[in-house]
Amino acid sequence: MEYQRDHFSICHLKGFFYRCGIWLLAVVQKKQLLKEWQEIKIADHLRAMGARNTAIRLSSCVATKTENRRNQFWAYQVHATSLQYVYRYPESEKHFQKALQLADELERSFALQHYGKSLVEQHRHIEAKAVLKEALEIRRKLKQSKLVQSTEIALAHLKSSTA
Repeated sequence: MEYQRDHFSICHLKGFFYRCGIWLLAVVQKKQLLKEWQEIKIADHLRAMGARNTAIRLSSCVATKTENRRNQFWAYQVHATSLQYVYRYPESEKHFQKALQLADELERSFALQHYGKSLVEQHRHIEAKAVLKEALEIRRKLKQSKLVQSTEIALAHLKSSTA
């Protein structure tokens, strides 16, 4: 069961080419952090466009080479989600855990949300509910109303799919 996954849209294609342009400028200007950030964004677009193995390789490369905590978090997050999209759940879970170890509070809510969705796909509904509730608590605490709504929807879908 695929649970609340991204689907290809023209926006992903536009975003991919836009990020490739910024990546090229970052390479020319020797701006390493910007280059890494664009590689993360490119990997995420590739995942959504269906080039998941390329997304896995690119995000893995950034995660293991960067010295920047923020870039490392997002690289692990994209890597975990890309692995999830090719049904490599045990590997995906390891990378979600790595992302969670690096996360600040808002990032943690994001990682928990996606990890919870992965758990739903694996029919681990009790764990998924606990993880999504933790994400919801953080998002409420941080007063992130759109993110709260997103997590509430995920929990409602989980409840209806297990009923």
